[in-house]
Amino acid sequence: MLGASIPPEENLHLVMGKGLYVDDVKRSNTLYLGVVRSIYPRALIRNIEVGDAVRISKLVIRSDDLSSIFKNTLMPATGPPETRMAKMPILASDRVNFVGQPIAALVCEDPYTLQDALELVSVEYEPLEPVIDPIKSLRGEAPVIHAELGSNICLYKEMGGDVREVFEKAEVVLEDEYEIHRVAPVPMEPRSTLAVYEDGRLTLHVASQGVFIFKQYLLENLAIPEDHVRIVQSDVGGAFGSKTPPYPEHLLAIYAAMRLGRPVKWVETRREHLTASNHSRDIRAKVSIAAGRDGVIHGLKASILADIGAYAFFVNPLFGVFTAQQVTGPYDIKAAYVEVTAVYTNKTPTGPYRGFSRPEAAFIYERALDMLADELHLDPVEVRRRNLVRLEKMPYKTSLGLELDREDYLGILDKALNLFNYQQVKVEIEAERKKGRMIGVGLANYFELNRAGFGRGEAGLARLEKDGSISVMTGAGPHGQGLATILRQIVAWEMGIPIERTRFLMSDSSLMKTGVGTFGSRSTVISGEAIVSAARSLRQLILEHASSLLRVPKTRLSYLNGYVRDVADPSKSVELRYIAEKVGPLEAHVFVEGRDIFSYGVHMAIVEVDRESGAVKLLRYVCVDDAGRIINPLLAEGQVIGGVAQAVGQVFYEEIAYSEDGQPLNVTISDAGLPTALEICPVESTLLEYPSGYSHGARGIGEAGTIAGLPTLVRAVENAIGRKIRTTNLKTEKVWRISNSE
Repeated sequence: MLGASIPPEENLHLVMGKGLYVDDVKRSNTLYLGVVRSIYPRALIRNIEVGDAVRISKLVIRSDDLSSIFKNTLMPATGPPETRMAKMPILASDRVNFVGQPIAALVCEDPYTLQDALELVSVEYEPLEPVIDPIKSLRGEAPVIHAELGSNICLYKEMGGDVREVFEKAEVVLEDEYEIHRVAPVPMEPRSTLAVYEDGRLTLHVASQGVFIFKQYLLENLAIPEDHVRIVQSDVGGAFGSKTPPYPEHLLAIYAAMRLGRPVKWVETRREHLTASNHSRDIRAKVSIAAGRDGVIHGLKASILADIGAYAFFVNPLFGVFTAQQVTGPYDIKAAYVEVTAVYTNKTPTGPYRGFSRPEAAFIYERALDMLADELHLDPVEVRRRNLVRLEKMPYKTSLGLELDREDYLGILDKALNLFNYQQVKVEIEAERKKGRMIGVGLANYFELNRAGFGRGEAGLARLEKDGSISVMTGAGPHGQGLATILRQIVAWEMGIPIERTRFLMSDSSLMKTGVGTFGSRSTVISGEAIVSAARSLRQLILEHASSLLRVPKTRLSYLNGYVRDVADPSKSVELRYIAEKVGPLEAHVFVEGRDIFSYGVHMAIVEVDRESGAVKLLRYVCVDDAGRIINPLLAEGQVIGGVAQAVGQVFYEEIAYSEDGQPLNVTISDAGLPTALEICPVESTLLEYPSGYSHGARGIGEAGTIAGLPTLVRAVENAIGRKIRTTNLKTEKVWRISNSE
């Protein structure tokens, strides 16, 4: 069962248009919520005039109203003790700090009346000078966004050790600066929620990556018993990190439902999504390496500046820290020092986006290795080979505190080079250049941190139903990646039954009391482990009940492939369906502790640049990725391809930009610059298997394409034009300017 390319049955109804998204959930008497948002990046609020909007609305919500229901009117954020928190309010009261920030909310009988009502609200502002550039935000003359903090610094942290001696003795010392520009996740389905409050019980339907993250925050913030709060995940039309935390709009819908006693629905527009849902990336880094003439790196120094936007929100204070932890990559760099600064600006708060810190770190460490290769006139592959952590050194603790589990990086690199036919590719590219073509190749290594330890681990449920089938649920849920099929394959393998006799239950906090969520390349790894553990616990329950049915001591029974047999008398056996009919349903709940592990791979791209326009054409993209024991090759390959597509999008098409006065310039899909299938060449994916230490052997693969894609594509363009590139933003005009610079 493991290793079979089973199409994701749960996606069939989605492609047939039969999905049940939050906006498809119908409740009678539903009201609709809309949000009044700031039109300024930084301003004082002098007055909010609702005027005739009151007449056509069922409810007007202002910041002062919220404390009647919520214990805390600030959104959650987390960071180390030294974090200088400026948490985002549910609704702004006296000032706003980014375009799109919620100021007030209205509730109406239908969406059409709601739009009319929103247009009737007038807000009087006193505009203030915004802070848009994160570098300028550190300067003394810059306005302080949150006066109570005294500066625009959210977090400053030093990591690693003393590297002065290493740099003083180094034969080669190089330094450069890099930028990973701001983008937005932009899933197919924007954020949405439906809040229902009946008989003192709250049910929240969400498009979510973790219903238990929502529930934990609500239980901390509402005077409602735990068993009176239910969070239900509907189908999710993509997420890519943006649907992990609760947002102000979820709280506003809950407030309105509790006040009015009627269901309240909110569905954001695409403009709202691009201005008020989290952005991501937006990192600047200065990197120095100390190396020998042989290309071996002995030390690394880095300064990382993370623009987290206007507020500390969810985990964004940690963004730079997470990036810094990984900045030595899969390389044996014995001395490293990194200083991290997270700063506030008058832009939309940042948050998770596919890879969250991994693509940023990979861009930094792979650009640094390319810098060294160019300086020493060595093949970039050879520099990587000389610095990779060897298998015999694993488990290996990096100089920044990460522990790499056993994986054969060098062996995987060699296999990748053979599959790429790398040496021949270089010869062919050189021949094409002699014909006048601007063509180049880029290659990058990466490692992918699987955050299985986040939240301590994951919960799992396995239930023997009355019909003899097995249902499973975890704290993680599918949002397009085929997770339901993968977890069904795992339980079918563990229980020795056909996959047709398994089913996946969407995350529902009334069926399982705890859990974590779907993010950080963790879902198959730790949710799979939770399902294995739950299945084994369920087998013990089955044996106990079979003991009574067969009148045989449990110690004499064994379970195999859906049957319980008496080891001493094989004629005595009972099938799973019979047990289920007699004593089912039987249910096992577990929570398994997780430990972080890593995946590794090598990607290569070939591009051609048009000399006159700067337009880049992707000619070939090839990748070799180790996903551990591959549960479903079809879905694993799909994850790699999807990640590559998002990397292509970021490098060549996408950007979230702001004018100097803080106005967002990308507020529609066309402005956001998303690529289509026409802009992405076929991705040639090869999957290798170096099993992890988990019982199923799998490793994470969901973010591989975005992690490796950025440095691979940028290096390919750099190689084609023969000019140094220090940014991930390679739209056509930018490539033309770099190509034609002196």
